[in-house]
Amino acid sequence: MTPSFTPQQLHRLANAIWCGYEDLCDSPTATSADFNERCCQFIREMESAAELHVFISNYNWDDGEVPILEVLKHPHCDRGTALFIYWLAAEVFTAGRPTEHPEYSLALEIERRMLSDGFPSAQIRYDPSEHEHFVVKVKAVHPLPEIMTVATPGEPLDFDVHELDDYGNPSKDDGPHWSS
Repeated sequence: MTPSFTPQQLHRLANAIWCGYEDLCDSPTATSADFNERCCQFIREMESAAELHVFISNYNWDDGEVPILEVLKHPHCDRGTALFIYWLAAEVFTAGRPTEHPEYSLALEIERRMLSDGFPSAQIRYDPSEHEHFVVKVKAVHPLPEIMTVATPGEPLDFDVHELDDYGNPSKDDGPHWSS
């Protein structure tokens, strides 16, 4: 399914994914906390499960887990999005001393919420079997609840944010461009 977004949603997605880097990069005093707060503000304004899923599908985890946690606590966070996040974090189970990694508690929290039906919808399909070799690897070191290995109902989302510029408009080149 290709989601339909309003111009405002497209603009917000572009800003959340790129976190208004241009403005903050020009500031000599900007910190990673400033980037996180800007990104989280855009996430809090998101109006749909599709918007959250497109964001997290394009988020660079090297920028930190604060925005990821913001997506998970958002009232529109879908089960498919949560399962997608889980499998991005599940690599921690195969790491030496996994409990020392922040992704460990994140993955366990998603397991808990999935088991207790803690997400409001299941409209976005995510299928962990697409990465079956990794599922097998994690099962060898962590007792996986079955719900974490089964595809969520719904439709997969098909949306490429790299076709947008930093204002959420269709881009005429191969990626975001930064206005001057």
